[in-house]
Amino acid sequence: MKKLVCILITITLGCGPVVEFEVPQPEGTKDLPIFPSRLIGKYLNFSDSSIITIDAEQITREYHFTGIIHKAEFENEMEIAIHHDTVLIDEGMKISLDVINDSVKLSSCFKNSIFQISEKNILRKFKGHYFLNKQHGENGIWTVQILKLEKKKLRLENLIYLDEIEPLSENELLESNQDTTSGLFQKPFIVKVKKGDLKKILKTKGSKGEYLKIN
Repeated sequence: MKKLVCILITITLGCGPVVEFEVPQPEGTKDLPIFPSRLIGKYLNFSDSSIITIDAEQITREYHFTGIIHKAEFENEMEIAIHHDTVLIDEGMKISLDVINDSVKLSSCFKNSIFQISEKNILRKFKGHYFLNKQHGENGIWTVQILKLEKKKLRLENLIYLDEIEPLSENELLESNQDTTSGLFQKPFIVKVKKGDLKKILKTKGSKGEYLKIN
């Protein structure tokens, strides 16, 4: 993939180490076969204009973004010459290019699947929160996001973020396998959460990933 497209995806989706779990969360809770009807619909995030769509078995997210870059810089990054308005298709991304004097206006849409219920994508519910458990790799570790709908406001965020590890560990609400002061993590950052402490952790959530139901 070209460097510029990589930059666009990185800005939009983000990247870097994530917190992982040895088993799906919460432990000892039954799996759900579908999302409840009250969750089904479309939701808009006003901070980045992304749209989440929830149906019975999956969640997808669609991003729309625009930006302006100097034409010479764009041509250098993409290793192509742009003489008029055009459209590029790269790795499933459609990028519209509008030439404006010595600049190029980029407009694009990127759609990805957040969650698809399956043996490796397990849905569970606890204390009003829906847990999206996704299994990764051969070692069987899991990433976990939580979903909660209050009236028309939907929250979608990680169960635990990297910057929450240290305070939660100090309060003995989880066990981790690495030192948070050691810099960049070269190995998966795996934590263990006691079900009795999970309710306390959920009370700290709610500051990220807010969407408004639009359909």
